[in-house]
Amino acid sequence: MPIARHLDQPVHLGDQSPAGVFSNAFRILCSGDDQCVLEFLVFSPSEQKAYVIRRVQLRLELVPLIKDQIALALGLEPSR
Repeated sequence: MPIARHLDQPVHLGDQSPAGVFSNAFRILCSGDDQCVLEFLVFSPSEQKAYVIRRVQLRLELVPLIKDQIALALGLEPSR
């Protein structure tokens, strides 16, 4: 099994838009095993509904790395 890590090298987008897609909400669903699902959503206040834009399945060990990279991007200290 590959080791979870942050890649700091060029990534090929294929046919995806370089701008990405809009999301204003997210959630993380972790099961009893070592897997999580990260859902990027668009929430409509007028409808009180959220729509899944992208769903990504990942290993649980990657979640702390994602948290640390978000902290670094925001100029905060990563957890130790």
